[in-house]
Amino acid sequence: MGTIIVIVVVCAAVIGTAAWWFTKEKPAPPLRLEENAAERNIRIGVEEVTLHYQETRLWSENYFLDIMENQFSFQSSQINQFNKTYNVNAGNFEVTFDEEQKSTLLKCDVSGKISKSGGRYTATLLWFLNPLGLDFIDDDFNESKTSLSWRGKINEVQTIITIDLPAQDSVYEDWSRPVGHCHGHIWWPVSSEGQKIMIVAEKEILHYQETHTWSDNQFGKLAKNKSRAKSEEIDNFKETYDVSADNFRVEFNEKKNSTTLKCDVHGKLSGSTYTFHWLLDPLGLDFINSDFVKSERKLSWKGSINEITTTITLRFPFTINHCHAHVWPA
Repeated sequence: MGTIIVIVVVCAAVIGTAAWWFTKEKPAPPLRLEENAAERNIRIGVEEVTLHYQETRLWSENYFLDIMENQFSFQSSQINQFNKTYNVNAGNFEVTFDEEQKSTLLKCDVSGKISKSGGRYTATLLWFLNPLGLDFIDDDFNESKTSLSWRGKINEVQTIITIDLPAQDSVYEDWSRPVGHCHGHIWWPVSSEGQKIMIVAEKEILHYQETHTWSDNQFGKLAKNKSRAKSEEIDNFKETYDVSADNFRVEFNEKKNSTTLKCDVHGKLSGSTYTFHWLLDPLGLDFINSDFVKSERKLSWKGSINEITTTITLRFPFTINHCHAHVWPA
């Protein structure tokens, strides 16, 4: 009798273990791209100072079935792999599945990799290229007026990479200005249709005002997030000009599709002479060599800076004399 009971208990244990084994949630399949992925398509888009990353992977039918049985675990593993591979500040992750195409799509936003200074944007893509063993120049990325792209194999997986960029009148060529790229960076001008800089001298203060006129599309984007646009305008001023300034404000004019940055500059009056190296040097200008026009109480200039039509006007409360970068009473 005792033997029968033992046998029954053992059988029950075996059956229970088997039932648990077949019904438990399976772990997410390992991400062996070289064995399971048929194709990898990576697209990175640019919006102001944010990079929008999306990666589509096509899978074998059997492997995709395994993925669909463990969707939550697979989503976590995709995000973890992205963070481990690229080690970059990213958020807004989303992983979706396309059963018809047998594909998965990872989306996220990458921040801190585009800077805005001196009337241009510069994006660094080294965080992306280095882990993949790629280089914009050495690996012959295809250049156009709207993108840089590449097609080849990474870990034996056919891979397509496209960096979508703001449309320009010229191609994003290596080492070109104002639109171009190097081995791991891309740059392009701020897409303003025109800018006006006005400076009015009042005793020890220089009242600075910079107005940008935008296309309908660009102004619409700025107006959607005025707080961010204001912050970027102020940051751009501080990065461009090494000067003590305060009383910052940014105004929007919807009728003219324009933004105006205003602030007060201090510490540039010595005795009765104002110095303007802080303004001219970053812009590559000079009162004499750049042919500023002098009138009784005003200096003015019109030309192109980073392919943006620019007007600069400086007004003073006295009749002026000047040299390359200084102004004083006549």
